[in-house]
Amino acid sequence: ESISWADSVDDALAEAQNGDSVIRTGFSTIDTFIKLRAGNLFIIAARASMGKTSLALNIAVDAAKRCKATLFFSFEMTINELAGRILQSESGIQLSHQNSEDERDALQNAAKYLKDESWPLYFCERGARDLLFIRQKIWLMVQKHSVKLVIIDFVQMMYLGNRQQNRNLEL
Repeated sequence: ESISWADSVDDALAEAQNGDSVIRTGFSTIDTFIKLRAGNLFIIAARASMGKTSLALNIAVDAAKRCKATLFFSFEMTINELAGRILQSESGIQLSHQNSEDERDALQNAAKYLKDESWPLYFCERGARDLLFIRQKIWLMVQKHSVKLVIIDFVQMMYLGNRQQNRNLEL
């Protein structure tokens, strides 16, 4: 179907005025350049240990704080490890068996706050790597919880079902 230029401009204006269609990342600089919208695909790429998971997790938490239901697939970390990162981020304290009593109290308070908030943030960990399962899980979570944002951490670990000679072509 063809759409006229005038209709396209009208649609762009209507979308720009509808702030609900954009999911904010929590990083104003990123939000200036990138607009997360339904149906869009964004890939965060960098060398190992550059903070890709931390960035993705912070975006997920910020979206959930803004009541945008978020589904986070992690093929690299367990849900407990992700929860620990969120707890560290919210409390500002590194998790350690050597934390002082004050730090332990602050971590307990942050944990209580996180549990009380009950943000619409859902995790699916390691075992679910095949594309069919992921699609079904997303569909189910959209139906059940009106998920608006899906993040897949470590997409290279997904099994797509059709091995190519070149992994880049498969992805």
